[in-house]
Order: sequence, then C-alpha cells, then structure tokens
Amino acid sequence: MHTKKEVYSKIKEVYPDIGDLGKDIMIEYDTKEHAWVVDITKGAKHLKTYLEESDADVCIDRGRCFGLGLQIGQLRNNLVQM
Repeated sequence: MHTKKEVYSKIKEVYPDIGDLGKDIMIEYDTKEHAWVVDITKGAKHLKTYLEESDADVCIDRGRCFGLGLQIGQLRNNLVQM
C-alpha cells in the first residue's frame, strides 16, 4: 500500500493548484472502506470523497490516472459550485 504523501504527490501532479497537504487537502486511509479519504478545503467550504485504493495504486504504479483525475476533478468542481 502507498503512503498518503505518494497519493498527494500524484494528485498534485494532476492538479498542481490543489493546495498544500495538511492545510488545503487532507488525506487519510480508511481501513474499513479500503479507500483513501480525500478532504479538500477552500475557505470555509470543504468536501470529501473516497478514492478507491485500486485507483490510487494504478495511478501511482502505472501512470494511469483516469480514476483519480475524474474523482478529484469532480470534487473540486463541486466545491467551487457550493
């Protein structure tokens, strides 16, 4: 399993303006759901999503970031529309 810093690095690679880990974006692994919980904050607003472990793995290991890109992109768009 990868670390949250590795997951963050890939998210940052796809979305360079995502913000700083621990400040604008929080990432934790949920052992119950077998998924990464990604929580993005913008001002007083925040949303979170579950990124499947397999989507993170295939992005980090093979450079296929469609699932990660789609999930995080949708989260960002929803945050802007709030």
